[in-house]
Amino acid sequence: MDEPAIVVAHSFGCLVARALAETRPELVRALVLLDPILTADWWPATRESEARRRYGVCVARTLAWAARFGLVRLGVSLMTAQRRRLSASAQQLLGEIEKLPPETWPVVRSHWSRPQSFVSMRGYLEALPESCEEGAKFAPLGDLPLTVISGAHWSPEQRAEHLRWARLSSNGRHLVARQGRHWIHLDDPELVIEEVRRLC
Repeated sequence: MDEPAIVVAHSFGCLVARALAETRPELVRALVLLDPILTADWWPATRESEARRRYGVCVARTLAWAARFGLVRLGVSLMTAQRRRLSASAQQLLGEIEKLPPETWPVVRSHWSRPQSFVSMRGYLEALPESCEEGAKFAPLGDLPLTVISGAHWSPEQRAEHLRWARLSSNGRHLVARQGRHWIHLDDPELVIEEVRRLC
């Protein structure tokens, strides 16, 4: 990277982007954080959050095994063909993917058919409490241009954590997406584009 970049991150990736800004500030010109993971949901761990996390680790391990034998690729194909028979959560996931341009769907299908995708997911879930503990420390970022955008679905209490993220910088601001939920870049892409252009 020859010059600082505007770093745009989503969900768990916001922890990574913020760590980059803290440890290598010369690389980051500005941050746009899209619906950052709520660290309070995972740390301190509760019986419920730990059960959800362990379930996710188990699912990721199983899907990594299945992907090695082509079963995930087959499942994705069947999922799109048999949409009406899917569970509500599977239909919601498919709906998110369909917001992407159709020419990207084969790439997404290929990505989710690779074992490494689920190996990485398992690693992310295994490290989640520790990552959220680190993320909850909220180190100041000076006057770095910073925008945090919350999904429209969160309550004011849940958005309060995102507001604290925005206040890490004296040049920070907090916005709420005009529509949609967690996938802000798919539900309200114009808002994300507007904010990146503002920071250019």
